[in-house]
Amino acid sequence: MRYTYAIVMAVVAGALLLYALLLQTGDKGAIPYRSRHTLPTKDTKGYIKRLGKILAIVALAPLVSALAGLIVDPEITVIPHILAPVIGFPLCLWLGIKLFYVRP
Repeated sequence: MRYTYAIVMAVVAGALLLYALLLQTGDKGAIPYRSRHTLPTKDTKGYIKRLGKILAIVALAPLVSALAGLIVDPEITVIPHILAPVIGFPLCLWLGIKLFYVRP
């Protein structure tokens, strides 16, 4: 039970990475209900691939959080376990958008 948080965060990171790899195929069916919430794009395949790259960068946040869960003992302090996803998700999302986002 001591490393449950680290295991859960590693599973979340793995799931996000698998979905990012699925998006790298460029398949339109990988995004559910896409036509309801996006504008039409000229290069749909490229748009989906860039989205997969952004998602792969966002998957780094739970991975770092899982590493913090393994390194820092939760009985001593839980601050790194809380700060890693709270700071990591917005930071990784911002970084991914800055690197790969192109307006449709």
